[in-house]
Amino acid sequence: MEESIQSLPDHLLLPPSYQAAHFDIRTRRDRIDQLVGDADGALPISQDVRISRLVTDNAKTYTYQPHSASHGVYVFVLEGAVRIGDTLLGRRDSAGLWDLESIECQVTADASDVLFVETARIDQDQSAEVFS
Repeated sequence: MEESIQSLPDHLLLPPSYQAAHFDIRTRRDRIDQLVGDADGALPISQDVRISRLVTDNAKTYTYQPHSASHGVYVFVLEGAVRIGDTLLGRRDSAGLWDLESIECQVTADASDVLFVETARIDQDQSAEVFS
């Protein structure tokens, strides 16, 4: 089965738009910071998607709060190591999580860099109805 990341627009028939920004990790360390989505200071996107990043030098626990339990979250460890539940994710590992109110991420290595990509989930049985 082929996997993909699908995102739903907030509004139909919007023209494409492009934006760019610089995110200074020196001022955004030691917290999960939303880069793209609906948070203040994030790049806006007309889709039900949020992209957040955690850059930290501290081995401690951080909590990611999805918009709702119906959203799926893909966690990508760019550098370092993170434990989510019983699963240890190392450099370049990833995990897809869903049906959760929050995600506890225990950073187990210094100098960790983690991306969180959150999007609405589509039931495969309903996707034919949504896109027809």
